[in-house]
Amino acid sequence: MPVNGLGMLYLVFSMMLDAIRDGLKGLEGELGRIAFEDFGPFEKFVQTIAAAESALKHLRKLVGANQFDNAADEILFFKKIKPQFECWKLYAVERYRIETWCVGGDYQTSFDYFFNEIRRIERFFCNYGFYYRYYRQDDSALDELLFLRECFTNDRRLIASTEASHRDFCTNGDHLFTRFIASEKMVSFLQQQIFALDGLVPINR
Repeated sequence: MPVNGLGMLYLVFSMMLDAIRDGLKGLEGELGRIAFEDFGPFEKFVQTIAAAESALKHLRKLVGANQFDNAADEILFFKKIKPQFECWKLYAVERYRIETWCVGGDYQTSFDYFFNEIRRIERFFCNYGFYYRYYRQDDSALDELLFLRECFTNDRRLIASTEASHRDFCTNGDHLFTRFIASEKMVSFLQQQIFALDGLVPINR
């Protein structure tokens, strides 16, 4: 199914899950295609953002046209599903920044840069230590506060400023969980770059 194949509107949430999974599979397939095309960093960045935006747009339409069956379904969506789509936007921005900075540097310069980027991400995890442990342990005690739209508080420590424009499509916690997922992907990418400096793995495309 193509990235924008999130049709099947006017369905209850339990019947939407297959369409959502197909949409995520399609997005990841499109991102895989982009990764292995002979594009420069900027073109890959642009196409990745476009693919993720398209998938999110259709996901937002799907949610807007339907009601969640219950609070548990709404929590599941904003805690587990939406971040899996949105994380690719944040990942693309960070990867492009790193790839355009670290061009033609010597071994030590590149190693230090990648290592310091990993440390920066680790500091981010520490700064949000309570929520990061909550995410890693898949805790549920605060799920209603974090992942129900009716509990939205517009807390800038948790959400992106752009999220407020889509009030019907954001909660207190989904953007922060998105950042955690994207940051973990970046750690994996940076580790691969460090290994590649020593010829231990091929450069990640």
